[in-house]
Amino acid sequence: LSAAGAQLFFMSDDGVGGKQLWCSDGTAAGTRQMMDTMPGNSAVMRNLTAVGNQIFFIVNDSTLWRSDGTQAGTVIVDTNVNSQYPVRFGNRIVYRTGNRLPAQLAELKISDGTAAGTVSLFQSSSEQDPLNRRIANAPVVSGSRLYFMDQTPADGVGIWYTDGTSA
Repeated sequence: LSAAGAQLFFMSDDGVGGKQLWCSDGTAAGTRQMMDTMPGNSAVMRNLTAVGNQIFFIVNDSTLWRSDGTQAGTVIVDTNVNSQYPVRFGNRIVYRTGNRLPAQLAELKISDGTAAGTVSLFQSSSEQDPLNRRIANAPVVSGSRLYFMDQTPADGVGIWYTDGTSA
């Protein structure tokens, strides 16, 4: 259950399409299913995260979606997500991608919910862990910084931070 703007977003099962994302303005007439993210199947949705008037959520632990409360505005942001914990950082969202295969490095991305507004913040350089699970799933926001953990061959495990830029 999460509020974004004047709308309430929640996950529910109507007995027909399985568990899906719903939105309400607080009235029966204004309560509707947003989109069937897994047609014919119940989706596993996690972590409804409000950012401004939008909601972000993870489907089946691999796909990041966003919704503005309309069918047309409910879209996929990224299909390579490896995080159950997206984090609001200012007016954007930060999430972890990669390492589904041993050759992929874990990466933190930041997004405003559009393809053009989705960029890499940090890519792990660790080769010590073949599955490269060193970037923490749940970064922490404090003030204007986002803190996370990573391991590098030169420095070992350490705490890193960003102000939301990759430089």
